[in-house]
Amino acid sequence: MTLGDIGKALEVNFSDFSWHSGDSEKSCLISSGMAGYMDNLRNEINKKCMDYLESIMIEDVEKNLLNK
Repeated sequence: MTLGDIGKALEVNFSDFSWHSGDSEKSCLISSGMAGYMDNLRNEINKKCMDYLESIMIEDVEKNLLNK
């Protein structure tokens, strides 16, 4: 079992921000594209965190803690 398994079971979002700058209805390309960009950024951060945690076995965490 990995830390990623626990994260999935608990439905954890490691990066969870709902604030979005800008407005998709505005004519400004920066303002109108910011919300979508931030959503993609949040999703990528969560995916990278989950990928990393899936590489960490719980027994390895336990061994590390007990050997200190």
